[in-house]
Amino acid sequence: MAGIVAMRHPGAAIPASALAIAASVIQVPRGKHYPGDLAAGLAIGLAAAGITLAIGNATGMRR
Repeated sequence: MAGIVAMRHPGAAIPASALAIAASVIQVPRGKHYPGDLAAGLAIGLAAAGITLAIGNATGMRR
């Protein structure tokens, strides 16, 4: 979600990314995730955002 917000609304990129990072980093000390999980989640999330936006642009669904 933060990736799509950042790509569609560059001015909101820093707050959206900061919120996403804070929500994920807090899980490491709680023992819910390993740091590698965060990196993988980031990569998957950015790839999914890019694909979603590319499909939206290709089909004319961009607002």
